[in-house]
Amino acid sequence: MPTSCVRTRRARRMAPLCLLLSACSTAEAHEPAEPASETLVLHELARQVTVAQGFELVRLDAAKVEEGVAGAILLNSDLIVDGTFKPSGLSSTVDGGRVVGTMHGQCTTTGGGLSLTLGGAPGTVAKCEQSLNFYERGQVLVSGLIEQQNFESNVPQHLAVIGGTGSFVGVRGELTVTQLVFPGVVKLLSLRLERPR
Repeated sequence: MPTSCVRTRRARRMAPLCLLLSACSTAEAHEPAEPASETLVLHELARQVTVAQGFELVRLDAAKVEEGVAGAILLNSDLIVDGTFKPSGLSSTVDGGRVVGTMHGQCTTTGGGLSLTLGGAPGTVAKCEQSLNFYERGQVLVSGLIEQQNFESNVPQHLAVIGGTGSFVGVRGELTVTQLVFPGVVKLLSLRLERPR
């Protein structure tokens, strides 16, 4: 009898409940539990990158017209594990490894002459929304701000994990993105995930 079943004077009434609990426990034992935390290291290899130039907008605090605000970068990439980065400018690639999914998203520029750090070099800031689609497991959704000047100098950028589907339901964490080739042909991704317990 399962430990969750307690013998009482009403043992006959408890027997069906005990059998039900036993069946559930047996079924759950066959499903692999997702770890409380995990870190996935991947290469992102761009397949399609589309750049929209955006609009000319007049900022109320600027003396001149700002160009490129509301521009967009649309990304469609492969996610590769255990690959080797092969640098060759815009022809850079990832050798070997295994494609485990795809990444799709958009970054929209919000302004120029800005920095996300106090005293940082001014540049273009963009808001990014991306989905990492893992074929066998589900999707991880990430969101956050990036600085174009950091991508140009291969400085890591950080986006928040805001949720997921499939085996990623309820996850939180952080995606660290380091661009290995500018513009974004190949990036190194480190996806740190935490699951509530």
